[in-house]
Amino acid sequence: FMIYQEQVMKAAQLLAGYSLGDADLLRRAMGKKKKEVMDQQRERFIKGCAEKNDIPKAQAQKIFQLLEKFAGYGFNKSHSAAYALISYQTAFLKANYPVPFLAALMSNDLDNTDKIALFIGEAKEMEITVLPPSVNHSSPRFSIEDNKIRYGLAAIKGVGQTASEAISAARENGGPFQSMADFCQRVEFRAINKKTVEALVKCGAFEEISKNRAGLFEQIDKCLAQASSVARDLESGQGMFFLDEDPKDQADALHKEIDSVAPWPLKECLAAEKDLLGYYFSGHPIDEYEEDLRAFRTLSTVELNEEPDQSPVRLAGLLMAKEVRIAQRSQKPFARLQLEDRTGAFEIMIWPEMYQEIGEKLNVGTPIIIEGVVDRSREEQLRVNTHKVLLLEEACPDQIREIYVLAKRDECQNGLFPKIKALLGEHPGDRPLCLVIPGEAHGAAVLEAGEAFQLDAHYPVLRKLRELMGPNRVKLRVKDMSEPPPRKRFFKKA
Repeated sequence: FMIYQEQVMKAAQLLAGYSLGDADLLRRAMGKKKKEVMDQQRERFIKGCAEKNDIPKAQAQKIFQLLEKFAGYGFNKSHSAAYALISYQTAFLKANYPVPFLAALMSNDLDNTDKIALFIGEAKEMEITVLPPSVNHSSPRFSIEDNKIRYGLAAIKGVGQTASEAISAARENGGPFQSMADFCQRVEFRAINKKTVEALVKCGAFEEISKNRAGLFEQIDKCLAQASSVARDLESGQGMFFLDEDPKDQADALHKEIDSVAPWPLKECLAAEKDLLGYYFSGHPIDEYEEDLRAFRTLSTVELNEEPDQSPVRLAGLLMAKEVRIAQRSQKPFARLQLEDRTGAFEIMIWPEMYQEIGEKLNVGTPIIIEGVVDRSREEQLRVNTHKVLLLEEACPDQIREIYVLAKRDECQNGLFPKIKALLGEHPGDRPLCLVIPGEAHGAAVLEAGEAFQLDAHYPVLRKLRELMGPNRVKLRVKDMSEPPPRKRFFKKA
């Protein structure tokens, strides 16, 4: 087994009579993967092995293949030793000081929200809490609070190092900020601008001042103009009556104005967090559909890595990105989709035949269900060969077998049944409804409502049932996965 590039060079020198200079050229050619050069080097190596050491051609070819495979991604000895040492050191830190280690790792990539999102996911796996950014708590870099990691202000897109340092300095000198106006007046005026404050509001960094981001956003122009006026008067030595105003009274007045503005929808807040921070802190866009999607999926995107080749899988999540392309041969459209659930994201290919059936319905933000088979034929990339794509709304009436409703004993005696019956009367259907009533000590009674009380399983009706019952009270039993379509690639390994 060869560990270093130098061993590849030495093997060429000893076995095939290469000079060390020629052996280095061989190493480079392997790394570049140029077919013409590689063919020439293969012939020379086999010939050299025969002339110098009487090595048979077949054996020389096997040796060359070993060299070729290693050189595709091999380090030289000095790099290997250095990387090994760093690996030992960082592994020790991660194992023994995980919170400061991850905080330092995130601080090292302040300008890369994609990497930060990856590290936050790692922290979640290690059961380490990452707190959202806050103008009253965050430092410029990622910091530690009560063995939790606090998001760094400098890592927010549109804020940067200078502004975050000015915010931190103002807070250290004068204490927590009481309002948007207090913030704008106390932070060094030249260090922040409208874009900076907008980014802070959109990502939720002012949540402790007010949870109404829309209302805070409406105050930005007014507060910055006021702060600019204060700064000009202070520079001219005139002072300003705003400075004599009690910050608490000022904050109370602003809060009344903020509360009068209609809040942004949760989806808009989450989209801003994802864009500016690389991560959802206030929730996840999938939360609205998670109870139903959970019934359909057989595993999450993060669990895909553990599945063996050719395993049938059903994924369920939100369509977060869609890229349409044209196939060269057929000139028909196909699509690359990004499916996301609470654990991560996975790329799915939809080929022309399937895209023609459902492609126009696949809009970003839509909850979808993917059925397919795990494909590990390419070592460098795990894939899922897709054989069925369903919109959640369309899947519900077709795929649901029964609907289970958790009904508490006291609710059964206090008018719940008439409400359920009224909903059934408005939306009769052909899907059995079962009531699950927990026992006083343990167990539960499952009551089938009967044919007279079957429900329409279209998604809007299920949403009404969930609204009536409350969260986690309606469970779906869905059909087993469909058989793969009769395509050759599915039968080869069967």
